[in-house]
Amino acid sequence: MSAYIYSAVCVSLFVALICAAAPRSQGIEKFVAFIGALALSLTVLSPLVKAEELGGLFSREESGAGENTERSSESDAALAQYYARCAAESMSAMYGLSKDKISVEVTVSAGEVSKIDVKVDGYLLSDKEAEERLGEILGIETEVSDSGG
Repeated sequence: MSAYIYSAVCVSLFVALICAAAPRSQGIEKFVAFIGALALSLTVLSPLVKAEELGGLFSREESGAGENTERSSESDAALAQYYARCAAESMSAMYGLSKDKISVEVTVSAGEVSKIDVKVDGYLLSDKEAEERLGEILGIETEVSDSGG
């Protein structure tokens, strides 16, 4: 919310500076004021428009459906690998465990991580506490359990 107010104030100040510098003849001042008012109103109304709706306006359609599937599976694998590494590093840092005692399985569907399963070969005080802390860090539902090793 503070970034929203900050952007509106910045646009207002910028418009005021431009209006002050505009020449006061031949209607240019009114034109500059109109453009400034338009910029300010777009800034104020921007939270009402979802980014997903605008994304379709400016992106090009891909010609081959097979290319999209291949790219999405590659990006899903990269996303899963990234979150697995982050989860393992976080668990290692929080509990002082060696990374080779932590195995992570990440569930990715349609480009979004839906769940992270962490199996730990070691002693944790509380699986629930570890789930909460890791879920808070990564912002995704996590499940932490002892691998039994």
